[in-house]
Amino acid sequence: MKNYSDREVLIFDLDGTLVDSSRDIAWSANKTLLDLGLSERSEEEIRSHIGMGVLTLLKDLTGRDDKDFLKRATEVFISYYLDHLTVHTEPYPGVEETLEALKTGGYTLAIATNKPIEPTIEILKELDLFTLFDCIVGGDMVENKKPEPDSLLMVLNELDMRSDKSLFVGDSAVDVEAGEAADIDVVGVSYGFRGRIELEDAGCESIIDHFSGLNRMILEI
Repeated sequence: MKNYSDREVLIFDLDGTLVDSSRDIAWSANKTLLDLGLSERSEEEIRSHIGMGVLTLLKDLTGRDDKDFLKRATEVFISYYLDHLTVHTEPYPGVEETLEALKTGGYTLAIATNKPIEPTIEILKELDLFTLFDCIVGGDMVENKKPEPDSLLMVLNELDMRSDKSLFVGDSAVDVEAGEAADIDVVGVSYGFRGRIELEDAGCESIIDHFSGLNRMILEI
């Protein structure tokens, strides 16, 4: 297992990495589909499309790519989701304790997610995680979402930090690609929305099965 104790900034994906939000996203997506006159999808199928942002999620679920339709679909989805952010969403096991230990250990914590910034901040506040982070970048704050490196580069710029002093933790090939594009080492979490095989196929060399595995990699405990 690699050692990353020399890093100063730890950047995290949100959905599928820090929190399991799949049930609330699936509920909101299905309410949206019904409003649009379309059929509901299974939670498992919806989960497989989470990670590239709301627009891509709705493109995948509706099979439509016309701008006006997707604008309406996005507005409907957001209206449902903002009222259903943490009905079932909760941190994965070990997240709260590990983040607190990392913060106490002197590491700067940040988030780079494709989720819009408004629900991101609200979820973190409702789950009592918000104050742990020094920088939070949402998908609507950058020109290009992950797998492009824009959000990670914004974090580095905001914190005035070098990529070789940073580490990115995520659950998908999208996160691995974004980390590589930003020249930041990536640790994958196998328990998220995508699983170990996708991470391995994307070339992720460091994968943990439980969030607390970061303690061994970074804090050496």
